[in-house]
Amino acid sequence: MNRRLRTLTFSLSLLLLAAARPIHAADGLAYVGTRHDGSSGVNGLRSADALALSPDGTNLYAAGSGDSALAVFSRDAATGALTFVEQERQGSFGVEGLGGASAVAVSPDGLNVYAAGTQDDSLVVFTRDPADGALFFVERERDSVDGVAGLAGVNAVAVSPDGLNVYATGGADSALAVFMRDATSGTLTFLGAETGLNGPQAMAISLDGAQLYVASGNDLVVFARDPESGMLTLVQTVKDNTNGVDGVGGAAALALSPDGAHLYAAGKLDDALAVFARDSASGALSFVEVDRQAVDGVDGLDGVDAVAVSPDGTHVYTAAANANALAVFDRDAATGSLIFVHAQHDAVGDVDGLAGAAALAVSPDGTYVYVAGKSANAVTAFSTLCGDGNLDPGEQCDDGNAANGDGCSAGCRRECVTAPDCNDGDTCTEKRCVSGECALPRCGLDGGMCELRDAEPDLENLAGCTPMRQTLQRALKLRLRQARAQLRAAKHQGICVKHDKHHGPCIQWTKNPSAKDLKKLLKQVDASLATVEDRATTLAKHDHISQDCLMSVDRAVGTLTSDLKHMVLHTGVCAP
Repeated sequence: MNRRLRTLTFSLSLLLLAAARPIHAADGLAYVGTRHDGSSGVNGLRSADALALSPDGTNLYAAGSGDSALAVFSRDAATGALTFVEQERQGSFGVEGLGGASAVAVSPDGLNVYAAGTQDDSLVVFTRDPADGALFFVERERDSVDGVAGLAGVNAVAVSPDGLNVYATGGADSALAVFMRDATSGTLTFLGAETGLNGPQAMAISLDGAQLYVASGNDLVVFARDPESGMLTLVQTVKDNTNGVDGVGGAAALALSPDGAHLYAAGKLDDALAVFARDSASGALSFVEVDRQAVDGVDGLDGVDAVAVSPDGTHVYTAAANANALAVFDRDAATGSLIFVHAQHDAVGDVDGLAGAAALAVSPDGTYVYVAGKSANAVTAFSTLCGDGNLDPGEQCDDGNAANGDGCSAGCRRECVTAPDCNDGDTCTEKRCVSGECALPRCGLDGGMCELRDAEPDLENLAGCTPMRQTLQRALKLRLRQARAQLRAAKHQGICVKHDKHHGPCIQWTKNPSAKDLKKLLKQVDASLATVEDRATTLAKHDHISQDCLMSVDRAVGTLTSDLKHMVLHTGVCAP
């Protein structure tokens, strides 16, 4: 199958925004939706370990260490909607070096993507198609090959703001490898390695490119960067529990504020977020404060693995693997100090995909925060509009604050005691009260019927099929309605569990079907939808539609049947 297949846009169902974006995000975080590996056509997200957005915000790249792959999504800059584009997997289409992919970075010009293959001790180079974000393998730089050093156990990668250099930390080598980047091809030339680090795990480069910061064990190491060569000179080593510094134990992630005034370090072993002031000339760090799990009401930092600052500098976000949580802090621009706002936890209300939260990415406009759930094999989206007083898509309520206990939670979900408290009059959703917050998943036969109804306009505008041939359009409408009628009959009449001899008329129905009965129903629905693929195949055979259109139809129908399966069988997000 064409690896650059443009698939049916899977808009995270509540992601579309009707109004213009605000300059500043609100304090709340509203759960929007989750993309799971192996569901709805998505692949390459097993053990999702890292995220990176293209500079223009049109693509999101996720490193799936369990798949040894990069999952590529296109992202609508206006709506934030994600569409799975492709996966680049170790051993496919000539790709080498992606074993245990654990880090990813995009060059500032958007022309290249670099990934760390931890198991292969390799730094992998791709060119990026700016039109759709698809990737093409170029080369790999491997430890101990052609003079390259410092890449053993490579686990982080960063590109300098000027695009001249690529840096990679080798955790097993306790080293930092330095490469010169060819701006035309993206290929790399090894320059040298800084050794003597202590299991480095993360990097951050100042926006002016003058300094590079490394999270190294319980230390933060500051290097000055030569703007001509990219080579590094040690400036400072900040040690945990020394000279008043605290919260840097097991430093796992770093983030600089957009104004360059502060650096934030996630101390995974300390369950803490350490704040430092940064000297704009030397890059040297001065400790400001530490925010720690369960101290002064702080939550969501247990095993903190990632940190990011909003583009406007007003908020700091963290992802914590042990807490299965995404936390948000208000940031004082003058001092860099933080005030904890709230945390979103996996399986509270309708929140999904945060198990093993391992990485963060914030959209360029600051409206969306994406989280990689390593244990969930997923990428989850949150809207930062929660708490602005407007009922935005993705929100069940919005009372203008990010507080719990007032009937509308900090995640803009209705608070509840029992499921009836969640009744919103929408027949497409099931009403559930989960950990005191309402969850309203589209599930069951009602959810399936609504999904089939809403799929029609999307299916009529598939990539490669516009304008859609009338015979294919008629087949789509007919079979979608047929499938919907099958679910409707199952709801009102029941599912046939016994036929007369030789598959004659049904003589026994049930309105309390078993899983086996529901699977039989789904088989009938799948057969109805499969005729659309058959019609598309025939049209493509006679060159009445393109191969791209045929592949779009195949993928779209496959995605729809997969979603219907979870709904009708109450699996995946629909599991009780």
